[in-house]
Amino acid sequence: MRILIVSQYYWPEDFAAGVYIRELAETLAKKEHKVTVLTAFPHYPEGKIHTGYRNKLFQVQHKDGVRILRSFIYAIPRDKSLLLRSLPHLSFAFSALIAAIFVGKQDIAYIHMPVLPIGYVSLFISRLKRIPCVLGVKDLSAEALVQAGKLKRGGKFRLIEKCERYLYNAADHAQVPGTLYKQRLMEWNMPESKITIIPDWADPYTIRPLPRENEFRKIHGLHDKFVVLYSGNMGYSSDLETVIEAARELKSYPRIHFVLIGDGVKRAGLEQKTDALGLTNVTFLSFQPRDVFPQVLAAADVCLLTLNRQFTNVAAQGKMYNIMAAGRPLLAVMSQNACGAELITTEQIGTVTVPGDSAALARIISDWQIQPELLETLGCRARRVLEEHFTIEICVRKFEDMFNHIIGIKTKISNTQL
Repeated sequence: MRILIVSQYYWPEDFAAGVYIRELAETLAKKEHKVTVLTAFPHYPEGKIHTGYRNKLFQVQHKDGVRILRSFIYAIPRDKSLLLRSLPHLSFAFSALIAAIFVGKQDIAYIHMPVLPIGYVSLFISRLKRIPCVLGVKDLSAEALVQAGKLKRGGKFRLIEKCERYLYNAADHAQVPGTLYKQRLMEWNMPESKITIIPDWADPYTIRPLPRENEFRKIHGLHDKFVVLYSGNMGYSSDLETVIEAARELKSYPRIHFVLIGDGVKRAGLEQKTDALGLTNVTFLSFQPRDVFPQVLAAADVCLLTLNRQFTNVAAQGKMYNIMAAGRPLLAVMSQNACGAELITTEQIGTVTVPGDSAALARIISDWQIQPELLETLGCRARRVLEEHFTIEICVRKFEDMFNHIIGIKTKISNTQL
């Protein structure tokens, strides 16, 4: 197959979306598919174009069998207003429309996290190339903006949601990470036959169970500590305020230490709150290099997932699969019906506690720190579930099946019309 992937983020952006699309593209290429990624110049998380990529409009690269076609983006930091934050999406959408001239002949287009400008442009490109268009859904834009406090449920919200509904119904297919997303799209009158659930994954060879006492612990003074780790975006969807409150309740436990890794619009406020409470049992770190990440997860005794109530239906938890690959138990601060909560509960790979209940979170952590056998059991089970259902090989095979099915349907329709 000749597969076009459109994503605003890609290598060398070394975070969730960039890694996800790189792994998808490179694995498809290893299976002898011809893969082209249409992407922006790298700019995340700083909101600045990375060194070596500046002052360019377009660029073609090749890496691990993937052709990378980059086009201009006007990058700005993420802490700006909604209007300003729309400029990167708009600028990339416009430049991608021009860059599409050079993508060549394709069989199918897959669009990752399609915010409206990029989604509509990608839909136009697919129509121009006469190929089916698959939307990879990770966020529902209008609802996510409301929950982030960037938009009120008024005329603008209704307009954005209407445009969003039209986009999904105009696409040939949608790929979603879980049943909540499928239900929402079906509520928008998208036929069930046009929706495929393919979860996120982890690379079980890169991320694997390793000894807890390692170089990462040594560097950050965590020897013999019970490490409660969070690694990810500190954005609007997170509930790290509850984590900080739990740290306050556990400050008399000298062995328990919280390590919060990442960046985002909430980080500065969380650091200020930690300082105001005089907490010495919390360490903030920046995103760690990808080659260090296996050690980071291995250094944890427990790994956190957080999702506040407002984002229950509009955010996925892709990071949980890396935690499972590392063989570590999951402690989720989220609603029981949030994406990922059911898996944690039914597979018995951790536990789920409700957002805002810092006392319950603190109680679980204080109990778990004296139950190493339980944590070992939970972690081993998490790794086994990952190997059985959520490896990169298993999930990319599902992408291949979905693409082949959609191309087959498109071909039959074309032949019938002839």
